[in-house]
Amino acid sequence: MSQATALRQAARVTLYRKDFPRFAEEQLKIVTKRSSLEPFALYPFQRRLADKVRAQQQRTGYVRQVWLKSRQLGHSTLAQGLMFHRSILWPNVNAVVVAHDDGTAQQIFQKAHAFYDNLETWLRPMKRYSTRQELFFANPSDRDRGSVPGLKSRIVVASARNIHSSAGGTYHSVHLSEAARYPKPEEIETSTLQTVALAP
Repeated sequence: MSQATALRQAARVTLYRKDFPRFAEEQLKIVTKRSSLEPFALYPFQRRLADKVRAQQQRTGYVRQVWLKSRQLGHSTLAQGLMFHRSILWPNVNAVVVAHDDGTAQQIFQKAHAFYDNLETWLRPMKRYSTRQELFFANPSDRDRGSVPGLKSRIVVASARNIHSSAGGTYHSVHLSEAARYPKPEEIETSTLQTVALAP
């Protein structure tokens, strides 16, 4: 890779870190209701939510929001896009998605797999694990990992049916999907949210 190409790519990463809607439209693909794969151009409703996320981040240094969810407005896709954005553009990010049941968890998690598979090649991070429960962005080579570790960021999916499913570790991004439908919402929210520091 030439130095000029490396500089252009670094400039785009810097831009994408500051501008999630642009990142989403230029890099992320979603399967639409017409069963076609299209760029993730935010709907006006999604853009308003993304603006609220950015405003709170700028004001407080972190984001804590509850979204009242209507059907088919794109809340889950937006939340997964924001989580994916953070996980592939910054190192050492641990993210978890908790859904009310296994099927819903997998549906949400498949969005992350689709985002990854359709990134431009130069932006696609190294991937060490890709399972039904985890995407781990790190160097897959045992020999080279010490000198070129990769991002060491991960996205994990869990079900609220196991109230301790997300209680281990420290998380930087958490998406509690349809929390009102959890079998024991108070316990899963308490155990999960305690893993997230109020830190930038």
